[in-house]
Amino acid sequence: MNISSVEEDDNCLNNYLEDCETACCNKESYYYFGQTDYTQQSDVKEKISTAKENYLSRCLSQISSNVSYISIQSFSESQFGDEFFQTLIYSRLPHHYLGSLIGEGGFGKVYEVYSMKSDKRYAVKMIKNKSSFLLEYKLIMKTMAISKDYFCKLYMAYCKRDGAFLVLSLEGKDLKSVMISLPKKKFSSHTLLRLALQMLLAIETFHRTGYVHQDIKLANFVLANGPRSRIKMIDFGIAKKYKHSDGSIIPEDKYPKPRNYVGTLNYCSLRVHNLFHSSPRDDIESWLYCVIQTIDGKLPWHIESKGDKDVIAEMKKDLRLWSKEKLKEHKFHAFHKLFIVIDKWEYYDEVNYKYLKEFLKKLMITNDINYDAKYDWEI
Repeated sequence: MNISSVEEDDNCLNNYLEDCETACCNKESYYYFGQTDYTQQSDVKEKISTAKENYLSRCLSQISSNVSYISIQSFSESQFGDEFFQTLIYSRLPHHYLGSLIGEGGFGKVYEVYSMKSDKRYAVKMIKNKSSFLLEYKLIMKTMAISKDYFCKLYMAYCKRDGAFLVLSLEGKDLKSVMISLPKKKFSSHTLLRLALQMLLAIETFHRTGYVHQDIKLANFVLANGPRSRIKMIDFGIAKKYKHSDGSIIPEDKYPKPRNYVGTLNYCSLRVHNLFHSSPRDDIESWLYCVIQTIDGKLPWHIESKGDKDVIAEMKKDLRLWSKEKLKEHKFHAFHKLFIVIDKWEYYDEVNYKYLKEFLKKLMITNDINYDAKYDWEI
């Protein structure tokens, strides 16, 4: 499998990887497990797991060796534009047309790409430099090996002197865009509680990679394209390794002291505000801010802070001290107790996902939430 280059045929986007359930690449014994249920046998389960791990290791080793000598330049904003990408796509993905810009961030841009032969659409993430490419590629491979439910599917990875990109499944709008498109510009309790649970499950699954996302926000969750609404987590560009491969936590002092907060100011945790290294508990605190935003349509510091990081930090502290009377004026009073739980967790503490999931499920029962009901954007 040539990870770093693109084969110039119509199958280049269709046969790169099977679903993560069938991605065991020990071709002699464990090639495709999607057709037969072998998973009832514990010894086969273990072999499948081992095969997946070996496959992932080989892929990461191959891509690292293939690009280790490459010095991809960090393109300026003027160079890193539509014309540059059109040239790259047309030369490396023949019979494909570069469509509109879907999103962009500090590490790259995402475009829609259309296959003129297969009549299918994909997302192409153009990445500015080699280190960002390797991190994104590694984490996409890891998430695909763990679960196909909450992450985009990777079809192609390309990294050479003329640029780097990833071809991914094209999903729907991000949750922030969906929310502000609604008449009330916020979600109903029937929708937000289900979204809160799905976001939490996605974060829990991502943490199994041994990394912290560090940029949990509504814009980094998108609606999956499929028969039923499900969300997927995107953008691993600033993720940080938190655990070694043996599962042990990387000591906090192994990283240099942060000089600034990491992530998005409105959502980062108080610990990150105070320049501590992030851990899974910080992703969970960011998740809680997302939940608050879905309830009111905006965060408490959205207007008053005017983007001042010190003001936002103080307002996040103040939020924890709101009186019962003030909380009653806001719908998120039911979630307020989670601040007490999350604030007790430190860098080395494991997140109690079971407690958080049970908390949400109880709220759903109390509010008579039908998990199969239509979402706000489907009504």
